[in-house]
Amino acid sequence: MSGKSSEIFSVSIAESATGGGDRNALTHLPDVGALTFQGMATTEASIDSFGGEELFHEETHSRSTAGEQKPAAIGVVNTTSDVLYGANPGEFVSCLYSDSITIAHRFRSANGANPISQGFGKVLGSSMGLYDPTGGGVTPASYVASENSVDQTEVYLSDADALNIAIGAPLMISRAGEMVDSYVIVTAKSENADGSGNTSIEVHPKLDFVPQAGLAINTCYAFYPVVGSANAAMRDLHVLFNMGGTGDTATVRRLASLSRCSGFSLTNDNNGVGLSMSVRPACILRDDANANVVESPEAPGPLLQHRYGCRVDASDNINGVPAPISTSRSSLSNFDWSVEVSIDVSASSPDTKSIMGMDAMEINNATASITLTSENSEALQRMIAKDELKTLILGMGPSGDGGAFIVKNASRADGNANPSGGDGGRIQQETTLRAVRDFAGCDTNGLAGADLLLATSPFVLVLPAA
Repeated sequence: MSGKSSEIFSVSIAESATGGGDRNALTHLPDVGALTFQGMATTEASIDSFGGEELFHEETHSRSTAGEQKPAAIGVVNTTSDVLYGANPGEFVSCLYSDSITIAHRFRSANGANPISQGFGKVLGSSMGLYDPTGGGVTPASYVASENSVDQTEVYLSDADALNIAIGAPLMISRAGEMVDSYVIVTAKSENADGSGNTSIEVHPKLDFVPQAGLAINTCYAFYPVVGSANAAMRDLHVLFNMGGTGDTATVRRLASLSRCSGFSLTNDNNGVGLSMSVRPACILRDDANANVVESPEAPGPLLQHRYGCRVDASDNINGVPAPISTSRSSLSNFDWSVEVSIDVSASSPDTKSIMGMDAMEINNATASITLTSENSEALQRMIAKDELKTLILGMGPSGDGGAFIVKNASRADGNANPSGGDGGRIQQETTLRAVRDFAGCDTNGLAGADLLLATSPFVLVLPAA
C-alpha cells in the first residue's frame, strides 16, 4: 500500500535551462527531461498547496428533460503520436492553474556556501538579486581588522581585503568570546584613510564597541529585492511534487512550470526560524505516470535560532542624514518578531500557443512588512510624529552560523502601536513597520547595475559566507 501513502512525498526544484518554462518548440509544453531536480525538505503542509483548477466551459442548452450539460474542455490537444503529461494522442492536455504554491520548512542556512546551492536559495533567487562576496574568484574568508579604530563608525582593512567588499553589503562582526554576532551595512569606503595604505570601511549602524586590530570581519551573502527578471539571481523555476510511495511506487506527480517566488515569511517556529515561501506558477501539469519520490535532505547548516544567540537592533533616526550614514544602534528588547515579504510577479509577453499563456514572468515590485512584539517603546510609538526612519536588524542565531533580516529603511506601517496586556500580566506593544524604498545612506558614486541595486535596496536577507 506504500504507493498510496500521502505521508511519503517530495518537493524538488530545478532552474529553467533557457527561461520561459523551457517550452518545446513544437508542443509548446515544458520540456524538463534533461534537467536535474534537487530535493528539498518541506513541511507536510506542502501536500495541499500543489492544487489548482482546470479550465472548462459550461452553458445551459434548451432541453425538455431533467439534468445538466457536461463541461467542455479548454486548452490544447496532443497532436503528437506520444503520450504527453497523461494525454493520449488526440486528447486535451489536462492543466491546472493556481496563483500560489506554498513551500515551507525550518530554516537552515547553506552552512557558509552559496545559498543558490540549496532549494530555498533557488526559490528566493528566482525573484531576488543575490550579492555573492565570492565573486571574481575571491575565496570567502573572515577578514581581520588591520589596526585599531578611533571610534565605532569604521573598521580598517587592508586594501586587498577591502576590494572584496561592496558598498551596501552586509558584514557580520564577531568578537572573541562574544556569543552573539553584530551585523552592519557598509555605507562607504575610503582608501588610505589613515595614511598607512589601509582602507576605512564605514559601517552602519555604529558598533557598540571600538573595533580593534584582529577583529573578525565576516562577509555575507545577501538576497535583495529587484525589479525586472533580468536582475534576479536565477531564471524561472520548475517545481516538482511527487507523492504516494518510494521510487517507482509513487502515484502522484505535479509539475509547476515557469514559476517565480511571489513572497516569503520568517516566523518564530518553536524558537527556531520558519521559512515559508510562496511560488506563482504559469501552469501545473499532471504527470502521474512518471511519479518518483526523491530524497529531500535539509540544508547542511544549523537550524537558525529565533530567540537564542541573536539580537534585534535599531538605529537612530536616519531620515535626512547625509550619506554615508553611521548612526548609533540600540538593542531592542522583544518578545517576538516576524517578517512578511510580498513580491509582485505577473505574466509578460503573453502567448496563446502554450497552455502557460505567457513567454515570461516579470518581477514588478517587492515589499516587506515587519511585526515586532516588544516592551512598551516610546521610540517606536513616536516614529510617525517625528517623521523618522530607522535601520532595523533582526538577527538570527547561532553565532557564526546564523543570519539576519536587515531593513535599511524602516518606517512605521500604520498608526497603531498601543501597549496591551500580554502573558502573565506583562505590558507589551505590537508594532508593524514597513521597508521604505530607495535607501539613501550609501555613498553611491561610481556604482551601477547590481552594485547600485544592492546599495539602495530597502531590505536584505543575510546569510554568512565561509
